[in-house]
Amino acid sequence: MALNRRKRLKEEHATLIQGELLKMEEELQAEKGEGEPAGEIWRLQREREVLVLQLEVLRRENGEVERDLELMHRRCSEELDSHRAQSLQVFRAFRQVFEEQKDALDRRYRTLLGEAIQDAIYLSARNQQLEAENARLHGALAELRDALSMKPFAGGSQHCRRDTATT
Repeated sequence: MALNRRKRLKEEHATLIQGELLKMEEELQAEKGEGEPAGEIWRLQREREVLVLQLEVLRRENGEVERDLELMHRRCSEELDSHRAQSLQVFRAFRQVFEEQKDALDRRYRTLLGEAIQDAIYLSARNQQLEAENARLHGALAELRDALSMKPFAGGSQHCRRDTATT
């Protein structure tokens, strides 16, 4: 929109300058009959007027461009600030989700560690029970063997001694 406005302004100014140049040429043709030095002074004055007009037109166009650039700079700065704020908001949300997931994982690992410790304690106690049971059973088996080795067999005493020697 600003570009179209500047283009239209430039066209208007070009038309105005062209009109002034044509007007100067017509006046110059009409004044050609007068004396050469006066005509030259008049022509130089008219050229000066046209140059001043061109300079004024360029100043106006430059002012428009500067205003448009300033407006564009302000809009870009606002948009950049908006994007920066949005990026920070997304980062904060990501960080919050990350922290929540980290805390959930930490709780899960602590729970698993606690369960593993409880299982290890239970298995250690159960192992001690089984070792005690195994020792008791070995003792009972030894007693039974001793008791069996002391009983006389129906086949004779030599047979009984051979059995006790193998045990």
